[in-house]
Amino acid sequence: MKIKTLALLFLPAFCLASCGGDDGASSSKSPTYHVETSVTSIGNNQVYFGSAFNDEQFEIEDQNSVKVSAVTASMVTGFDSKQISFGKDLTATVAYQGLSLPLTYQIHSGYFVDNAYSVTLREDSTVRLDYVYGFSELTSYTIPETLSQLPDPLNTWPVTDFAQSTAGSKLTTLTLSKNVITLSSTPKDVLEIVPTDGGKITYKDNLLIADGGSETQTLFGIKSSFDAATLTVPEGVNAIALCAFSHALPSVTSLVLPSSLASLGSSFSSMYKNFINLANLASISFAGTNSKFKVDASGVLYYISRTNSMAILAPFAHAIGSVASPYAITTTYDAIALNFLYGHSNIPAVSLPTTTKRIACSATLSGLEVLVLP
Repeated sequence: MKIKTLALLFLPAFCLASCGGDDGASSSKSPTYHVETSVTSIGNNQVYFGSAFNDEQFEIEDQNSVKVSAVTASMVTGFDSKQISFGKDLTATVAYQGLSLPLTYQIHSGYFVDNAYSVTLREDSTVRLDYVYGFSELTSYTIPETLSQLPDPLNTWPVTDFAQSTAGSKLTTLTLSKNVITLSSTPKDVLEIVPTDGGKITYKDNLLIADGGSETQTLFGIKSSFDAATLTVPEGVNAIALCAFSHALPSVTSLVLPSSLASLGSSFSSMYKNFINLANLASISFAGTNSKFKVDASGVLYYISRTNSMAILAPFAHAIGSVASPYAITTTYDAIALNFLYGHSNIPAVSLPTTTKRIACSATLSGLEVLVLP
């Protein structure tokens, strides 16, 4: 009888100890939560400037990445979409079951107004005008100083950059405001760019130049009335913008560039579109020594990058090479850009260097008859 009693007493004690141990292990594993973008906004944690919190953009997930709750505005503190900080991580706090969970978001630099325009916001409190509604039908346009339909305080920010494409538009005259300091667009075939009195971009001897001080002078255009044979870009200009040759310059046979020139367009691959407006160009030269560019024996302008070089502009007015004796591109780049041949009928054949591995070309080369591969 004593043995049986001891067994009965021992068995419940063992079970209780075992159950108690399991409870302890279970209670030590508290669920964890974190905030993620929702299924409808996967990977998109950006919000527009001045926007209210979007109750459908974020959700709370458990340690298994399973949604347990939506994040609504009433749960969030510290969310501020009017900060002048674009494309950078900002943090708000989400209250959930007694926890404070971090929510990471960014303010989008882009902003649009329906049937008006879209812009890019910059942290120096300036605006780049990217798109103007109905622009393609306009024959003239004046860039506004500010954009009144943007929310406060964006409606007081100056428009300093114009990036609206003019491709396919009817525009013949583009008038700048006094706030404009750069033109990111390529005003193809725009006959005249008109500066405003007191503006930062002005004409100097028929050349439209933005003077940003001793180290930043940019050529943005040439008057359509320019009729000299020699076009001399003055010393001190260190950049020529994509839009500089935006209309035909039939009188120009000689282009003289300054030793200060360091940049020719923001993209050499796009610059060729406007070079064809120099249809009678016979020679390219420099007023002094320039370490960024060179002109080869055939008169072709190259951009120099360390020990490599890339052809970017060839004269149109005389033959360069022939089918029997192709023009030899002199570079050690393994990717050869052929856009400099755009619009040419005087370069029928070219030979590529032995280093060639790829050919880059974004234009139709109707005048090229022979391409000699290495």
